[in-house]
Amino acid sequence: MIKNNPLITVITPTLNSEKYIKECIESTYRQSFDNFEHIIVDGGSHDSTIEIIHNHINLTIIHQKDLNVYDAYNKALKIAKGKYVFILNSDDKISENSFHKFYQLYKLNPDYDLYSSGGIEFDSTLTKTLRKRFFTNPKFFSRGIINFKGQSILGCYIKLDLYKKLNFFDISFNISSDKDFLIKMSLSKIKCFEMNHFSYIIRSHKNSITFGGTPEKELLNIINQNNKILSQYINNIEIPIGVRYFCNLIFFYRKVQLIKIQIKNKKISFIKNSISLLPVISYLLVYFLPFSVYKLLIKTK
Repeated sequence: MIKNNPLITVITPTLNSEKYIKECIESTYRQSFDNFEHIIVDGGSHDSTIEIIHNHINLTIIHQKDLNVYDAYNKALKIAKGKYVFILNSDDKISENSFHKFYQLYKLNPDYDLYSSGGIEFDSTLTKTLRKRFFTNPKFFSRGIINFKGQSILGCYIKLDLYKKLNFFDISFNISSDKDFLIKMSLSKIKCFEMNHFSYIIRSHKNSITFGGTPEKELLNIINQNNKILSQYINNIEIPIGVRYFCNLIFFYRKVQLIKIQIKNKKISFIKNSISLLPVISYLLVYFLPFSVYKLLIKTK
């Protein structure tokens, strides 16, 4: 692990992560490529997380209470020294030799803003494979098309300069800022490279920030934040069709979630929200054909 002039900065936010943080850290220690630094941002753990972290040398630790996860990312990004940033959540791991595989591709293609790899989602014990996840197609992404099912920056090596250019994560969106950042990246016409490799090991469990069960109150907050983010882009005709199409898909998905909650709670407001879906459905139907043709043209290039 090299801290003076690293190629990669690994960023890990923690909060009471004693159950998994050791495996997370050791997955970076086992990498055959050691030109990286690892910054851990702890949001005020009161279990044995800090003790476990201090058992490992060559880590940079930031102690800051009451951070949301995006604030933690930003704190680390502002002191990061690496050319590329890899976000690794505290309950996840990176697969063996991932950094080496990235470096081999980087040497051949050194001018890309983002290198994407896949992730494999396991159960909490990492013994049962649940599914494989892919970042949105880089060829599409660089032209403003975001894959609805692949909307995550986990498993991506993203230039630190790009984070700086886009002013990091917007911490006012304490749950959904990654979606806002993803859209901003897709609008920046960045150069993307797709790695044929699964570098990210995702642990799915009930307390997972990313894939855990979402209480109704928190889901309502997510829906509200998503709508605030999407409203910036949906009706802007200067925004590429791919981004607007993606935003409308997310808006539709979240609105359906809201309607289900309202029906469950026997709230009459579900009728109003159901009616509000009609223009979104119309938009998606009208743009489906030109959007599909656009994707086909990109594929053939």
